[in-house]
Formats: sequence, structure tokens, C-alpha cells
Amino acid sequence: MQSKGILKQIQPVGLTGIGKHTFAWICASPKGKVYRNPNFLQSESKEEQREIAIYCIHGTADRSSAFKKIAEGLLKNDNFPTNISTIHLVSFKKRGHGISIEDFAKQLKVKIQENQHRDIILMGHSRGGLVAAYFAENLAKNIGVNVHSVMSICTPFQGTSFSIKPLSWLSESVKEMDENSQFLSVLQEKIRQSSIEYFNFAVTDDTLVSPDAAYVKGPHSSLVLLDMHGHLSVMHSKRLMELLQNCLEHVMLKFKKIERREIDAKI
Repeated sequence: MQSKGILKQIQPVGLTGIGKHTFAWICASPKGKVYRNPNFLQSESKEEQREIAIYCIHGTADRSSAFKKIAEGLLKNDNFPTNISTIHLVSFKKRGHGISIEDFAKQLKVKIQENQHRDIILMGHSRGGLVAAYFAENLAKNIGVNVHSVMSICTPFQGTSFSIKPLSWLSESVKEMDENSQFLSVLQEKIRQSSIEYFNFAVTDDTLVSPDAAYVKGPHSSLVLLDMHGHLSVMHSKRLMELLQNCLEHVMLKFKKIERREIDAKI
């Protein structure tokens, strides 16, 4: 036991996190995955049922397994909100075809519509945060979906050094992540004016997305900076899971107030 503790102290969490992430990627199914909350409180009346679903969106060249550790960690928490019914690890079609962030967001829209969810929370890693934000600001209201929060992890809202030729020639979404892209400029302005809460997370050892680039300053946006992790290893950070849990509890308090107002309005 003592030797194991010493090994943990000298072993960089960033390296072990990358190893775990790579292993999960190799073992991942090309299909998405749905985790059900065993403590979800089902309403007796289907008409009064207001459940929230979480949709997790992976980044470039990654797979839905990117959020596997986070989803499983959240569901093990005794304080995980009982109003949240499911956590969806989203997979996409036409990967490797160079499609745009809007195209990914439209696929997300179809999945949400198929599941008939009206209240959702979005979590996105890297490019996945841009997909989440684009859906929240441009597509959600058109299909009657309430986005209660966007939680982004290492998302290049201000662009990334990864957006270089020839990668930007081969992928529209990579091109859109250029620091000077029109796509990011328009999205940034929408986030600044948005009423949706954005919880943004960045890491000190990120070689792809700098902490300053992972955040759009706005009245409903916040940024937390984590150390000792890189772009991929942070997805296995216990600290990140604890912070996400805190964010979920905060969002659910606001959600319950909305529910109470709706009930009072019917009486």
C-alpha cells in the first residue's frame, strides 16, 4: 500500500490521464452510449414530468468515450440531481468527411428531437463545446428545447493553434476554429448576449487551447482554470468531476424555481 502511494505521488496525473483516455478511445464503440440515473424521480403525471437530460459532445478526432469517466463519476455521486434522467454520450455520422460545426450541431438536434427532450444541459470537450454553443444559440429555440447550461472543457472559443494548413483544407470545422474565423466571431457575440449560463473550464498545460482562448466574457459566463492537466488528461480529473457536480447542483436549483413558478401559474 505504501509503495502504491509513493508511485501515485511521483506519477504525473497528466500522463496517466492521457493513457486512460487513449485506452478508452481504443475500446470505444462507434455508437453513442446512454447512462440512466438510477435515482431519477419519475413523476406520477407524465404531463407534469420535467426531466433534464445531459448531452456530452466530444472533440475533434475523439469518440463518445471521451466523457465515459465523467458520466460514470457523476452518477456515483450521492448528490447527483434526481431531476436528471439520463446522460447521453453523443456519436456523429460523416466523421472524417470534413463537415462543419453547424453540421455536427444539426446531428445533435436530430438526436434530441428523437429522444423528445425539452430540457437539457450540454457538456462539450474541445470542438464539442463549440458544437454545444452553436446548438444552444442557433437551433434550440427553433425546436422548443430549453438549454439550461453549457459546460465547456478546453473549448477554443477564441481559436486554436491546431487550425493550420493542410488540416484546415481538409476539415471545415478545423478551419472554423481559426483565431480570425468569421464563425467564431459571430458565435462569440451571441454568447456575450446570451441568457444561457456558460461554465467554462481550461487547463494550464494545454498545448492546443490556451486558457484565454477557452472563454468568452459575458454576463452569464465563468472560467475555472485547473493545473497539472493537459487537453485530454483533464477528462479524467476528479477535480473536474467535482466542479461539474457543483455546476449541476447550481443549475438544478434554478430549474426547480422555474418549475415552482410554472406550478403556481397553473393554480
